Amino acid sequence: MSADCGSFRPAGIEQEVDVLFRHDSKVDALLDDWFPRRTIERVLLVTPPDAESELFRRATVKRGRYPNYPPYGLGVLATHLRSIGIEPRIINLNHEILAAARACPDDHDFDFDASWKATLTAAIDDFVPDLIGVTCMFTMTHRSLKRVCDHAAAHGVPVAIGGVHVTNDVERILTDIPSARIRPPWRSSGVRCEQ
Repeated sequence: MSADCGSFRPAGIEQEVDVLFRHDSKVDALLDDWFPRRTIERVLLVTPPDAESELFRRATVKRGRYPNYPPYGLGVLATHLRSIGIEPRIINLNHEILAAARACPDDHDFDFDASWKATLTAAIDDFVPDLIGVTCMFTMTHRSLKRVCDHAAAHGVPVAIGGVHVTNDVERILTDIPSARIRPPWRSSGVRCEQ
């Protein structure tokens, strides 16, 4: 059920839409650089680890005390992408790091950063995405989001970010994560009405 927005238009929305979607040679050049085929066929959706390597404790993993939330929002995005003919793949690095830590027999043999980086690299190499989308729910995982974005971008694939933390801390995100090429606008009306 969609809300009836009638003729409501937020002040200034026409200018924002015009700026975002006008035909512009700079925008064309940017899109040619990011998406040379001018099509997106595969999107890798990523949830970063919920912990930092400095604070991560395998004993806590062994007791099953680290949270491991399924990436519901990425599931919703994946469903929509499939419906428009784009192949998505979801990788939950938080789940992968917890599974790897559980499986490692010795504390000294487990390398937190090497583990998630190897998992992400393998997913990028295997899936060969046109775009990587990274989500972040919690402000406390900001550094993890930044590290994952930087690592993903090093593979030459455009990185888009979103999620609760990204939405709630736009200014910090824009200044702190330049490796994410596709980010929320500095200002947004936050209103979308469909006829």
